[in-house]
Amino acid sequence: MTDPAPHLTWFKSSYSNAANNCIEAAWFKSSYSSGAAQCVEAAPLPDAIAIRDSKDTALTSLRYPAPQWADFCAALAADAL
Repeated sequence: MTDPAPHLTWFKSSYSNAANNCIEAAWFKSSYSSGAAQCVEAAPLPDAIAIRDSKDTALTSLRYPAPQWADFCAALAADAL
């Protein structure tokens, strides 16, 4: 079977447990990331969005509740930040 999303990187959630009740998410690089110093990856989760530095993926990601992330994106789109 071929990977339906080969450009996404899957990771096992910290919410997974030993009983194999796993939650996975796919990371994607922001279309606004340049090849230079400002690379960001995001992963949509069931009730949040996770953000990380694509150049150092071992660092802890930041997680924002979906409503808070939507407000942030709306403020960006309105040039309110």
